[in-house]
Amino acid sequence: DLLETVLENVIDNAIEISPKGSKIIVELRAVQGRAELAVLDRGPGVPRGELTRIFERYVSLRSMPVPAGAEGDNADSNPHMGIGLWIVRRNLQAIGGSVRAENRSDGGLAMVMRFPLAS
Repeated sequence: DLLETVLENVIDNAIEISPKGSKIIVELRAVQGRAELAVLDRGPGVPRGELTRIFERYVSLRSMPVPAGAEGDNADSNPHMGIGLWIVRRNLQAIGGSVRAENRSDGGLAMVMRFPLAS
């Protein structure tokens, strides 16, 4: 269940942030006796100084356009709660894993997750 939640959050984020019609790449390999799963998107990436901060609770660097005609306090609010990547990190740590974010040299973001291999 913990790993399923991790995958749903990371893949949903990649799809949401990437331009329509772009490819999301998922890579799985064994690295130093652990499984390494990378999800590569084509979104805008993350400012270099914020790559670790995006895993903190209630931190979201994304904002979505406010629909035309939106009024009141909700017009300026960010609809992203900043919980998803915090849950990803917490769940991976619970099973002995880790996660990091890297900006891709050709654009987009790589979410790289490592966790123990099943024995």
